[in-house]
Amino acid sequence: MRTLLRHRARQDLPWQINHTSKCFGREYPFWNQWRAAYPDVRPDLRGAYLAEADLTEPDLINADLRGVDLTKAELEEADLTRVTLIKADLTEAEVD
Repeated sequence: MRTLLRHRARQDLPWQINHTSKCFGREYPFWNQWRAAYPDVRPDLRGAYLAEADLTEPDLINADLRGVDLTKAELEEADLTRVTLIKADLTEAEVD
């Protein structure tokens, strides 16, 4: 499995990943389109700042979220299949 940061597919992203919640939110359809185009790439979002992000619809399957700040993030319907959350901060995150 290749990671996002080591794969040429990164150049095909419709915006630069800046490891903030601005990558998602209203722009999540672009993220999901990119994920559909590169299903074998494992997104590497280690250390990202995603506090208060709405992550209910972005495709995060198999993402590396080690050390990510998910404080108060909305994850109620997120598919976290095979997501790595080691040392992620889930303080007050909505995960029901």
